[in-house]
Amino acid sequence: MKSFENNRGFTILELLVVLAVMGVMIGALGFSFIGANQSGLGDAQRSVLSLLQKARVLAVSNSVESRILVSADSDDSEKYLRQAKLVILDQNNSNHWQIVEDNFYLPQDTWFVGGDLIPDLPEWPSDAKCSWSFNEQEEEFRLTPSKSTSGGIDIKVLEQSADGLLYFYISCNPSGHFVSNAFPKMPRLVFSKGKLMPNSSGGLVPVFSDWKALAGLQIQPFGGLLSLEYQDFGYD
Repeated sequence: MKSFENNRGFTILELLVVLAVMGVMIGALGFSFIGANQSGLGDAQRSVLSLLQKARVLAVSNSVESRILVSADSDDSEKYLRQAKLVILDQNNSNHWQIVEDNFYLPQDTWFVGGDLIPDLPEWPSDAKCSWSFNEQEEEFRLTPSKSTSGGIDIKVLEQSADGLLYFYISCNPSGHFVSNAFPKMPRLVFSKGKLMPNSSGGLVPVFSDWKALAGLQIQPFGGLLSLEYQDFGYD
């Protein structure tokens, strides 16, 4: 934790107070989430909300950009659109991202909806898919595990490299605002329940068949967050 502090940031005590308040807020907001943890999606909403709030606190307290990284490597069925990492920009190297929380996973049989996982179903809502902080015209965001030294201590980081693993991401700036390159359209995180099924190549791929097993979080301009259920998505 010490390596995340600077003279302009919060003290450890202040940060703990903020995290405690966040916990109370998340508990109160839980009543507006999916009832009775329907299909486990309520748990997914609360977990992803907590990750977004942590990203915001880290960005503000350290005066650097933070990102939630979501695995976009479709060859890894265990991690693809299920695993996320929370990172902050290394203040000493703009190509390094310091890992704060590693190996966050959505609940079992739950995936972010995006990439190659957008189902071709007539009932599927047209906007039930993730919108990230970047656009499709941007260069791919790839990272390779590496190490950085701070005060004589090795720190686990991810380094931007052309041959690294591919990630989608949600970005939060030092002011605590989530970033969108398609403003006023803001990032949206959508997840659904599915099952791993064999494909024609013999591999396993997630398959979604229930258009009601949907939930998400919509990021609002300048800080707001809205919880989404399947009724909140649009249809063509």
